[in-house]
Amino acid sequence: EREAGGIVTTTGWLKGHELVAAYASSDVFLFPSGCETFGNVTLEACSCGLPIVVEQGCSSHLVDGNGFAVKPNDVDEFYNKTKMLIEDRELRVKMGKQSREKVAMMYKIDAVMDRMVDIYKEAIETQVGEKASRVPRFPDNKYNFPWGRTEHPSVLLFIEGVFWIVVTSCVKLVQLYTFLNKFEAFRWIVGLLKYVVVKAGW
Repeated sequence: EREAGGIVTTTGWLKGHELVAAYASSDVFLFPSGCETFGNVTLEACSCGLPIVVEQGCSSHLVDGNGFAVKPNDVDEFYNKTKMLIEDRELRVKMGKQSREKVAMMYKIDAVMDRMVDIYKEAIETQVGEKASRVPRFPDNKYNFPWGRTEHPSVLLFIEGVFWIVVTSCVKLVQLYTFLNKFEAFRWIVGLLKYVVVKAGW
């Protein structure tokens, strides 16, 4: 910061409206960090419509026509890609729009929940549904678990049966929650319950 001669501003910790304002006031999001496991800040920048320049091993999965993924520690390339976006307004606007409309929308809570439900459905169908019925069995093994392919003791059969029931129930609950969450009244009730729980110290 001292070497920058006053042209760099460090804001310190930001949250809430201050953080949103910082994103919204920016033109480009530069994120050379290689320590993030997912890159939540990158996704936040995308949701605010910013083109991104990120480290390849960290946030490259969020780059899809909305910016650049740069090799780790390649300072010159980070500089060149950021400079390109600063100087080319048309490219900057195009990539910023892509960030918002394509990348950020993929990670909306509803979209994520729908994908999770699909994964659960596929897992259940593969293990216990129509697909599983086509998996070769061991007809001469009377102890064979109906949904498995190896011999199981009775206690394990019971545990796996309970597990299947729990997973199926979870899928139904997720589907129900996803459906109800579309209604404002349901979200209001959930918020009220959370408030009561916090106030009661439960």
